[in-house]
Amino acid sequence: MKRRDFIAGSLAASGTALLPETLLAANGLPKPAIKTSTAWQEGFAGALKPFNTNNLTIEGKWPAGAYGSFYRNGPARMERNGIRLQHWFDGDGMVHRFNINAKGISHHSQFVATEKYLREESAQAFLYNATGTPIPNARSPRNNDSVNVANTALLPWQDELLALWEGGSAYSLNPETLTTQGEKIWSDELAHVPFSAHPLLEKDGSLWNFGFVPYGKEARLLIYHISPNSKVIGFSNIVLPQRGYFHAFAQTADYLIFYVSACIYEQGETFLSAFHWRPEIGSKILVINKNLLDKPRWFDVAAEFVFHFGNAWQDNNNINVVMASYKDASLMLNGMHKVMVGEQPEIDHAQMTIAKINLQTGNVTLNASGINLEFPNYSPDAAGPTTIYGTHAASPERKFLGDSIAAINPDKGLLNRYCFGAKVIAEEPLLIKSSNNNDYLISSYYNYDKQFSGIALFHANKLNDGPIAQATMDYVLPLGFHGCFVPTNA
Repeated sequence: MKRRDFIAGSLAASGTALLPETLLAANGLPKPAIKTSTAWQEGFAGALKPFNTNNLTIEGKWPAGAYGSFYRNGPARMERNGIRLQHWFDGDGMVHRFNINAKGISHHSQFVATEKYLREESAQAFLYNATGTPIPNARSPRNNDSVNVANTALLPWQDELLALWEGGSAYSLNPETLTTQGEKIWSDELAHVPFSAHPLLEKDGSLWNFGFVPYGKEARLLIYHISPNSKVIGFSNIVLPQRGYFHAFAQTADYLIFYVSACIYEQGETFLSAFHWRPEIGSKILVINKNLLDKPRWFDVAAEFVFHFGNAWQDNNNINVVMASYKDASLMLNGMHKVMVGEQPEIDHAQMTIAKINLQTGNVTLNASGINLEFPNYSPDAAGPTTIYGTHAASPERKFLGDSIAAINPDKGLLNRYCFGAKVIAEEPLLIKSSNNNDYLISSYYNYDKQFSGIALFHANKLNDGPIAQATMDYVLPLGFHGCFVPTNA
């Protein structure tokens, strides 16, 4: 099937793109969120307006090697006209920029001015069903971008900053002002098509990404290869053998690797409630040669659930992939709803797991490390087993999200970690490569004991020593998902 035929036949003609018909008809008013005294609830309360602070309070000395712009993205507009959204995935995206230089650290943010956000701002009401929340009298979206919240991740691309979501176009932002510049349209044929939140850069500067389309007669995986000058140089659409949810992917020099879970799209009132955990079906790993995009290879594995990956590497006939693996999909299906209504989800943390795929025999082994890990980050230069940095739960009472950042090696286990404290939520750490080989790790965090947010900087190989420097603000930022760091000399 040609790209144009697929886009025209399966997406544009549907008028609703990723969204099932059941999502378009809400059954009554969503119940308001339960207002509780849960200390960390403020981190999920969202925000009604942007933040702007010229001088954050700094402790310690921030090294010049870590000057630059630290960006974060996440859901922030959670309430309108008395209705509160019921899933953490739902809120309109807010992008934060921490500008770090010799004069100090400033922080400002902006909502991503998507089509959805602008229409609902004008109406002062939610107009469309959210990914996990039905809205009364919801309008039918014209296409995916009618409901695009651009709230998941960020990608520095040429002179732009791209705000990413799973189900629609990337949105282009001005990297300094965070002003929204419009949808990023790679080609007319791919306008409003799902462009996922975790693209992977190739060494030649090109970009790999995918779109997940679970509805219709056949679930599809769309694969894009984008040149450094933003031209589509490769495209494939692959029929999926099961409608299992997946969020990201991994790559080696020669292959793209996907983990298609046993969380299966069936039917439900919203897009997310249409997914159901079916462990009897099992999960699958998909491996695609970058030079043979229309020749997928499938490998059966035990039913687990994966949002994020570390690095992957080739070893003779084996592909090795680092995954943050959950035993089931409870976090997405139940846990993220519970935090929105003030409940403490009882979720087993993801743990670092290594999948070894033998391309010759077809055998796959999953080796769980026993070390909990989420939001993995690693050096883009890594060509084999390497240190993975991520969030980690050191306090035994933590049943949701991490209180620490950790350095973990697939061969050596837990190398070191820093625990902010049992009443702090640590967000995704990002590696800052330094020219003098003194690499840094930067992470934002939320202290729900004293109700403030901050950012902390570490020597990447000395996490146990604690932060080199921290910058704090006297307010709480909405907890988010992913970010990026652009050094001053970039």
